[in-house]
Amino acid sequence: MSNEVVFHLPDPLRNWPWPRSINPFYEECKTESQEWCESFKAFSPKAQKAFNLGNFEQQINRLPKDCSLHIGYPLLKKDGCRIGCDFMNLVFVIDEHSDVADNETAQFQMECVMDAMRNPYKPRPKGEWIGGEVTRSFWLNAIRTATLTAQKRFIHTFQLYTDAVVQEAIERNAHHIRDIEGYFEIRRNSCGVMPSLTINEVHLNLSDTVLEDPVVKELTALCVDILWLTNDINSYNVECGCIL
Repeated sequence: MSNEVVFHLPDPLRNWPWPRSINPFYEECKTESQEWCESFKAFSPKAQKAFNLGNFEQQINRLPKDCSLHIGYPLLKKDGCRIGCDFMNLVFVIDEHSDVADNETAQFQMECVMDAMRNPYKPRPKGEWIGGEVTRSFWLNAIRTATLTAQKRFIHTFQLYTDAVVQEAIERNAHHIRDIEGYFEIRRNSCGVMPSLTINEVHLNLSDTVLEDPVVKELTALCVDILWLTNDINSYNVECGCIL
């Protein structure tokens, strides 16, 4: 009898009761965004090919073929849909590099990212890590569409994300393992769900009063947990294989 330990992971969306709809511009925006991301040559040809074949947007939510994360952005206009596609590619670039970085490197990378976002019209220094320029390009396109309120919230939530990425690098290199409560706490930010949700606001001018409503805050918190938990369950084997 084998002593191998087997984990049976649930499918959180198996009994999802509401109908899904995909953004009608997704296929067009996905192609444009993929070409945009490839232009930076942030990965080796082998890694880029694996990424393209894997269809990152689909794999995050374990959706059927021809579906994508953009069931989360079904009502956005074409330019908003493109921002969503570019965001997923940007996060892939950041994660692939920061997941194998030591503390100092991860800190430097995230500083490059946030500086590029806060100063998108400033050319990036020659020889800088490529993630800075990817971020700058992403944000230059995004601010052509996003309202000022959406921009403000995106930068705030993206800062929380990059801070959490650095903290994960520190704990990973220290071989620190959090308890369940602590894991929930950091993944709510390090998974990048919050900035991804703010993309739904790019065409809107929502006041803080709306988003601070107790019901809206509770629904947002539940949505964040559903998304990062589903992501981590579906990527469990990949993460184990990468020893992350």
